[in-house]
Amino acid sequence: MHDSNFTLNESYWAPVPEEAFQKDASPWITYPASKVLAEKATWDFVDEHPELDIITLLGAYILGPIAEDQVLKDLATLSSNFWIYQLIGGQRAAYPDLDKSPQFIDVRDVARAIVLSLSAAPRRSGKHPLILLSNEVLDWTAAAKEVAKISPQVKARTVDRGAVTGRRGAVIDTTRANEILGLDKFIPWEEMVVNGVTSILENEWKIQLQVA
Repeated sequence: MHDSNFTLNESYWAPVPEEAFQKDASPWITYPASKVLAEKATWDFVDEHPELDIITLLGAYILGPIAEDQVLKDLATLSSNFWIYQLIGGQRAAYPDLDKSPQFIDVRDVARAIVLSLSAAPRRSGKHPLILLSNEVLDWTAAAKEVAKISPQVKARTVDRGAVTGRRGAVIDTTRANEILGLDKFIPWEEMVVNGVTSILENEWKIQLQVA
């Protein structure tokens, strides 16, 4: 993991450790490794078939409101939104793991990027249009305070343990999102967090978790 002195752009490839291929490897190793290998295989295929026009969108952690038809049956099906659900877990309320990279992108910005990709200019020969999508670094203390403003009932179950300091994480360069897609603004984190929590609360009955 990199700190805030490191700028991450499309030229950087995460290393794939040897243990990722072991039978008993941790999913925290095999999952990101599989994404790197799949991405490289895609571009190898495209290089062999120049008639193909492909854009790949590489997003940070995707958070935000839940889709109307999203299947929710347990915490795992919240995916990355589990992080903001932790903020309102009542007696179980907690800040997310602050050692993890706190970069994020609103799901609606990802949707916009997909739509814009459909009308983007064809790629130039030899150029791989990998586009990084990420907003500013999310401060979980500030996020909890914002969530607590939703209502007195939500405030009562929101984590409040004072200021905490997490790893700032690398700076993600989103220049290509603007150059190729014209995507130069992202949904503010306050809107993303509040909309995300509100939609989770509307669907909480589907999740098998007792919140005290």
